[in-house]
Amino acid sequence: MIDFFTLMIITIIVFFAIFLFGIIIYKKGGFKIDYRVREIFYNYNLEYLKKIMNKITEFANIEVISMISVPILFYLIHEKQYIEATTIIFSIMFSFISSQLLKVVFRIKRPTESQKYSHIGYSFPSGHSSVGMSFYLTLSFILIKSIEGSMAILALAVLFGITIGISRLVLGVHWFTDVVIGLALGLLCSFWSMYFYNIGYYFKLLFN
Repeated sequence: MIDFFTLMIITIIVFFAIFLFGIIIYKKGGFKIDYRVREIFYNYNLEYLKKIMNKITEFANIEVISMISVPILFYLIHEKQYIEATTIIFSIMFSFISSQLLKVVFRIKRPTESQKYSHIGYSFPSGHSSVGMSFYLTLSFILIKSIEGSMAILALAVLFGITIGISRLVLGVHWFTDVVIGLALGLLCSFWSMYFYNIGYYFKLLFN
């Protein structure tokens, strides 16, 4: 379990990196690696891979996450597992709100070829990467705590979150830096959600 002080230090470091990268991208138009990664996926004929990645990226759409989370939340609330329900809500709320606010702050435009695939809003950081990593990692954490499952489930959740991030690059709707920062933000939001679980916090006004 990560204690509050350590988590605060991690939070400060992550947000320092976010604002540092965001300011550099805003002023200079991005890093060389952003353009190199974009060229790799843009110049090669990867239509088959893009079709697969388009399906994977949908797992971080708010509609799909709602379809997955709502039945789980109803079950947890019915079973009076309010801490677990609150933790899942936090994982979505923290990652979605923080990523969307940062998009508005920096207003970084998406790659030009992104018009082919549906997207909304600014580019930095990647909301799909953030929400996908936070939600699926936290969900796997709750699963492990509920059934005393293997820690390998957490590793698979992290891998799936990274795959969602890669899908955004393959589809050309994000820069490399967007995805890296989005994944880091998602991990941070998940860590905070786990922290509130470990201290036994839940929405008392909502569930009592």
